[in-house]
Amino acid sequence: MEIENNKIHILLYADDQVQLATTPNELQKKIRKLEDYFRKNHFSVNNKKTKVMIFQQGGKRKKYRFMWGHGELQIVDLYTYLGIPFSSTLNYNIAADYFKRKGEKAAAYLHAVIFKS
Repeated sequence: MEIENNKIHILLYADDQVQLATTPNELQKKIRKLEDYFRKNHFSVNNKKTKVMIFQQGGKRKKYRFMWGHGELQIVDLYTYLGIPFSSTLNYNIAADYFKRKGEKAAAYLHAVIFKS
């Protein structure tokens, strides 16, 4: 991914990480490098929390397999990162609806607090 001619490889926040790649081979190479780094530093990965998302607009998605060690990583169509739901089809209405519902809940709570006083 590029932003103003700068290639972005990774997003980090606390202990969360997102690897970005433009091809399946590039992603698998990055996964292998991470796997080597983790092994050398005695870190572990929770494969149940480790997911792959392939962004694509329209058409049927090809079958891909991404491996961490001997385990296959799950490919998902929806993933929430830092509280924001992302859709593999780049459907931003999913995130918009999610935040609309959160706003409505907050407004209802405020309404109850204000008018009960």
